[in-house]
Amino acid sequence: MDRFYCNDLTSSIVVLDLEESHHLLRVHRKRVGEVVHLFDGNGTLAQGWVHEVGKNEVLIKLGDITKVPPASRSITLAVSTLKSEDRFEWLLEKATEIGIHQFLPILCDRTESKRFRKERYDKIIMGASKQSLKAFIPQILSPIPLQQAFLSQSSPWYFGHCLETFPTNELKSLTVQYPCTLAIGPEGDFSENEIRWMMEQGGVPVSLGTERLRTETAAIVASTLCLV
Repeated sequence: MDRFYCNDLTSSIVVLDLEESHHLLRVHRKRVGEVVHLFDGNGTLAQGWVHEVGKNEVLIKLGDITKVPPASRSITLAVSTLKSEDRFEWLLEKATEIGIHQFLPILCDRTESKRFRKERYDKIIMGASKQSLKAFIPQILSPIPLQQAFLSQSSPWYFGHCLETFPTNELKSLTVQYPCTLAIGPEGDFSENEIRWMMEQGGVPVSLGTERLRTETAAIVASTLCLV
């Protein structure tokens, strides 16, 4: 089943934007009268039919509409931006497929790149949401310093680190409270000052096992342990 995005599913007939119209007509080769499935990224799913095809838009007549409740395990993934653009984009795609609720890029002591291409990332997240048949599209926020990110979250904050001089709890054995924030540091890990500060503020240090993982791998492993 293919799914197309429409930000407003409140009318009996809705209009797809240029990009979704092109995708529906040129890639999936839908024609008038054919069934299509839509979502608005905020929990509304709809079945409809291609009603009319214009030069730059497609009109869909809606039928059944379903409201999907938010996931009970809601996770904000706070992760450092990465030097490798490809690795960061891979992380966004896979974490979206797994079911992350929100992305919060963080700037840490050892963050090597502050590059942030929101339009590009939004497209990756949208594509992954459609491909994995999500009802909700994760939001990606603008990067902010670690301390500011921590203080902006009212939910429990769990953070992974590899330093043996600080304690950790095995994430797979921990009873995680939801909603929560999972924080993963940059290449080279969080600094000692950052780990100490987060613990002083009530953050819960966690371990993902004995293997040393790349940032993007650690983020996926942590998300999987909490969601699957």
